[in-house]
Amino acid sequence: MVSIKEQIVVITGASSGIGASCAKLFAQEGASLILAARRRDKLEAVATEIEQAYQSKIYLLEMDVCDRNIVETSLANLPESWRNIDILV
Repeated sequence: MVSIKEQIVVITGASSGIGASCAKLFAQEGASLILAARRRDKLEAVATEIEQAYQSKIYLLEMDVCDRNIVETSLANLPESWRNIDILV
């Protein structure tokens, strides 16, 4: 079995539904999460819940994945410690 502990996982649509559920599952396995969605308030709520339950490392990106320029800029401006992305959901 492959471990995802400490791997960096980017999850789009992470503020609700399948994205939020995936974030919780990856956090449970020890991954570090970059959570992306359009609504920061919802992202923050999901991040708080995950941090309290799993003490996960989380970085938030408020963005709409339909806007290619924003996606490219957001990823290019990640802090150095978050740039080595292992998994994209």
